[in-house]
Amino acid sequence: MDEAARNTMKTVTAPATPSDERTFGDVLEVAAEAIGEMVTSAMRQGIPLGQLAVVVERRFDGRVFTGSTLRSKAAARFGGDPKLPADARMTITETMATAGADELPIIVIVHQGEGMVAVAVRRERGEFVSVS
Repeated sequence: MDEAARNTMKTVTAPATPSDERTFGDVLEVAAEAIGEMVTSAMRQGIPLGQLAVVVERRFDGRVFTGSTLRSKAAARFGGDPKLPADARMTITETMATAGADELPIIVIVHQGEGMVAVAVRRERGEFVSVS
């Protein structure tokens, strides 16, 4: 993960591990194409980037799932999830409320086993265009 990406990612974990940042970067790399396709599809349906959020989840068995949703739904779903650490819930809720119209908030959840999860919230900024 490059330095700029690392600076835009806020990581909250329970418990923290030294490899979390690398893990989040690896998970995002695996999901990058799917994220692009979901954002493009949503924009083609008339949903502005300023209303979108993406969730990337890596299960304990290594499978990676991606999904897009409205920011308000992401805040409601993950901001109130008692399985996530309190600081992660607060960060998710805050990020969904404050991310700009030119930013794509991405919630990354990595299951670490025995009920432990690592959570990162990242804001991707840049040009997202729908290409026919």
